[in-house]
Amino acid sequence: LMNSITPDSSELHEAVARQAALVTPGDTASVIEFIKSFGSHYVRSFVTGNTLFQVFVYSPAIYSRIKEVMKVRGVSALSSEEIDSYFSPWYAEHTGRILAASGNSTLESWAEQNLRTQFYFFMYSSLIKLHHQDSSELLRDLNRLMGNEALLQLDLRTLAPVFKDPARRQWFEEVIDNNLKLWEVNMR
Repeated sequence: LMNSITPDSSELHEAVARQAALVTPGDTASVIEFIKSFGSHYVRSFVTGNTLFQVFVYSPAIYSRIKEVMKVRGVSALSSEEIDSYFSPWYAEHTGRILAASGNSTLESWAEQNLRTQFYFFMYSSLIKLHHQDSSELLRDLNRLMGNEALLQLDLRTLAPVFKDPARRQWFEEVIDNNLKLWEVNMR
């Protein structure tokens, strides 16, 4: 990992320095103008790879019941049969398709075919099949298919260190923080 930028270690292009100097504490518009021109964050590091995911939809009552069982007993104390049942159409109102973060259709087709399972009279594909004791061959096959095709994680940092003046830096951070909080509230 590279080190984070700091006010002392960052060399700015003239245009960035000029726009940063126009940021005025108390003036939200000056921060917004800077963000429109240069953004608010930089990528400190990232992780690529691939992953499979599947969505299970439960009624509130069933979800609460399963959550309580797992909280009281712990997942490791549950038998394979219990786990299979909780992640089956017997409990789930909807058992989603298995998808790859990368959208790799070959990988998704492999999962659909090789992770088929049966619980009573229900036939469906489930990622839970990978957690069975006899899944080592499946895991080897899956590992061969997994590529470095998707962005899995980003470590973002604000551009606050661009502002050498502490008052400007603090104002920039405050505007960013307030906007992120407003965005979170509006997403609810």
